[in-house]
Amino acid sequence: MPPLDQLYYSRDIKDAYYLDTVLNGARYAEARVSGDEPQRRGLLVKEGSLGRIDQSRYTIMSYDETCACITPVKTRNAQHKPTQRDETPQLLTLALSPPYPPLFSPLDGTLRVTTPQDTSVSIQADWTGPAHDAEYEAVLIAPGKPQRHKVHLVTDPNQTHATVTGRLTLNLYYEDSTRAQQAATQSCLLIRSALTPLRLLRHGAPAQCQGLLSETP
Repeated sequence: MPPLDQLYYSRDIKDAYYLDTVLNGARYAEARVSGDEPQRRGLLVKEGSLGRIDQSRYTIMSYDETCACITPVKTRNAQHKPTQRDETPQLLTLALSPPYPPLFSPLDGTLRVTTPQDTSVSIQADWTGPAHDAEYEAVLIAPGKPQRHKVHLVTDPNQTHATVTGRLTLNLYYEDSTRAQQAATQSCLLIRSALTPLRLLRHGAPAQCQGLLSETP
């Protein structure tokens, strides 16, 4: 019997991003050298997501300060039937300018950017993910951080319930039209979840976003 896949739970978002970008990045680098399939540790940072993970398929691990060790997390197992749900995912904004370092893999999906007002930018992203996934998060790489933002996500299962379609709407508000126009033409959007690493939405993204990809399609 093969071991269950493991997910790591941490309340500290910085710890989770460290694990995702550094430790999992090291796994991917090692796999490229060896030619083996990369083994990724899934990540959770929201306590409310624990009950949405099917524990017959995944074990959830966390750091225990009392023993200074990694131990299993016991949660009540819920009914894991994919249903449409509205979420408010976390958004991390990184102010960077091109050229970008090649760090990420592509995500099949579509990105649409509009400017409904001179000082605002609207980004809509659509993609497909695993049905039992949870806790989607977005990373916006842009030339400057917005003054404020609104983010909304809906995930909807397909007819076979094997996958879900995610739709994220992100509204960004800037000080002036110049900053808004820069964001509309230079921003890159990445998506991560409990079961998937940070990946770049490339269809509809500005050309310079391709520089973020560790493998150019």
